[in-house]
Amino acid sequence: MLSRCCGKQGLAPVLSFAPPAFVVPAVSFRSTFGFRFFIASHLNGALRQPTGCLRAQNFLFFHPLRLWRSFSKGPSGKVSVENVSWELRCLIQERTHRLSPAEKAHLAHLVDIVSQQAGSFDAWSLERCVSILSKSPKHIEDAILWEALSKATVRRLREGDAPNFDAQLISTLVNSFSKVQLHLRDSVLWNMLAKRAIPVSKQMRARDLSMCVNGFSKAVSVLESRPLWMSLVKAGTRIVGDLTPQDVSNCVNGFSKVGLVLSEQALWAGLAAGATAMKDRLTPQGLSNCVNGFSKVDHLSDDHDLWEALAVAATTLEEPLSPRYIAIFVNGFSKIRFLRKNDDLWCALAKSAIAVCVVRGLTAQDVANLVNGFSSASLLRDDRPLWAALCKAALAVVEQMAPQHLANCVGGFSKIKLLENKRALWCVLAEAAIPMT
Repeated sequence: MLSRCCGKQGLAPVLSFAPPAFVVPAVSFRSTFGFRFFIASHLNGALRQPTGCLRAQNFLFFHPLRLWRSFSKGPSGKVSVENVSWELRCLIQERTHRLSPAEKAHLAHLVDIVSQQAGSFDAWSLERCVSILSKSPKHIEDAILWEALSKATVRRLREGDAPNFDAQLISTLVNSFSKVQLHLRDSVLWNMLAKRAIPVSKQMRARDLSMCVNGFSKAVSVLESRPLWMSLVKAGTRIVGDLTPQDVSNCVNGFSKVGLVLSEQALWAGLAAGATAMKDRLTPQGLSNCVNGFSKVDHLSDDHDLWEALAVAATTLEEPLSPRYIAIFVNGFSKIRFLRKNDDLWCALAKSAIAVCVVRGLTAQDVANLVNGFSSASLLRDDRPLWAALCKAALAVVEQMAPQHLANCVGGFSKIKLLENKRALWCVLAEAAIPMT
């Protein structure tokens, strides 16, 4: 592979390795452009890191993607447009060390190239750039950069380049753009992606489907697109047996946000069977996605196998649960009537909830979900420690509550006799409700 990159005009002397105490001879590669690539000396474990070499426990390693940078420059030393995505991948996705000032400057230069010349990128270069930059917290809020990438993607899809956007490429673009809050309401972009996703859905694999479902469910402009969602439902029904635990949780989470999909019994039966079989392999996030998503599907509320499996999984998780996950579990399980008498489940959730209330990691929505959910479990209505903790948590976030959150708290607290004489609680809730009326 290296000889193809370098051409036939000469590959410099063979790579040399030596013990750490000795100097590693400089090695140069000569490409067809006449560009030379040098590796600095390595003395007593100290290695300077030019492009293409890494240090790990005093040994030299050669990273293939970093070596690519040696051959991505023309005679002037400028980065060619075709190789910008590979360079970005080296500096962002495949990074194994903190960037030096020179590498930071080079990364900024690459981002400028993308912003100014994205319109000349082909489909594959666009896909790689969008995917890599969506993983960079520093660049996810760059409005100019994402506007350029969005327009370039729409242009490629409109100008006859659509056949090059296959199922895998479309799913990557959908998943990546869905992480960019700036463009979730870009109707032109999402409608073009949806238009292309419909025909390629027949070739989608499990991973492609889960990324498309999860990504499209975040875009408001396509939530009512029946052709799109019916094509994804057909794809999901066809390959539901191939889904991994992560794919199942992503599909449940995404499909549950789309009203016109909630009645598709064949799809949901397959997803429920998959979640039941893989309950022990679901992560806390995956399990919370399943509990939240399945709780919105009315015809699954009596599926004892599914809900008992999810309840067991929730009470046997070894990892400590975040406040967000506990609130989702409580809210989701409270909607399933036959689970309201599951003492083991609710006692475990109450214990976890008291712990997170103490550390004050709850948002207004989390508190509302906890109060509303626990109030439906008759076993816990006399649990003084639980309700004392929830009262303190509610008072701490009452100023951040939206009308719906406040309504859930008032409705939940009103079912608890222990709180009837809590004058301070009710006065604060009443004061918060007055401006909302």
